[in-house]
Amino acid sequence: MASVMKTRVGELDGGTGVLHPSEMSKVPPARLVIDRDAVSTVERILGRLGQLQVMEDPATVQAMPFSFHCSHGDDIVLSSDGQEAEKDGNMMGGGILISRQPMEINHLYQIEVKHLQKRGAGLSSLLPLLPGVVCSSPDQLTSPLPDQVYGWESAIVVGHTYVNNRGKEVECPLGSIGLGGVAEGSRVGVSLDGQRNLRLHRDGRCLGVVAAASSVPQPAFALFALQMSCKYWVVTCPVTPLQ
Repeated sequence: MASVMKTRVGELDGGTGVLHPSEMSKVPPARLVIDRDAVSTVERILGRLGQLQVMEDPATVQAMPFSFHCSHGDDIVLSSDGQEAEKDGNMMGGGILISRQPMEINHLYQIEVKHLQKRGAGLSSLLPLLPGVVCSSPDQLTSPLPDQVYGWESAIVVGHTYVNNRGKEVECPLGSIGLGGVAEGSRVGVSLDGQRNLRLHRDGRCLGVVAAASSVPQPAFALFALQMSCKYWVVTCPVTPLQ
């Protein structure tokens, strides 16, 4: 067998054992044949062994709702998955909620008000829900969180006539915010743009940049403060990328 192979090589390269460059173009290109049955068999074996990693197509992956952190206001009760929250309404404050995950740039974090019940006379039909961000990890915050967000040095909170920027109040008239109050079915959200400016969102519409909340420190976590002595039931919405 060895002599036959040596003879064949000699025929190709003139006895040198190396293919001559002039003969390279005459060699047909190799064909890659994929046996689908063999691939399926290998995938089944690897799957049983737990060694198969399936790469999901990003276009088919559905956005998942974010979760609230276990550190929250004293008047809040969370669902087991952290995606729903109820405020009992026994307190004027005590309704602070913070996202468990840090915010990604150009992604919308919003909640929807599923139920809202006033517990006091003379309250407006549109009640305050203050959005903002927390500029430190909620893991480092003591629980329960403060009853009120006013003057909170860890947070940037957008009020109706002001912005609390880490303990300093900056006037921000309601007309420039456009948020107003909330009712059942309202969706309120926050996002950070590429320059880390805080943006407000209402019912899927961007209301613009909050002028007093630029260059937000990272990591930042979405914050929602349910205000007044009212019963709230809110749920988190899927985190969606913004264009």
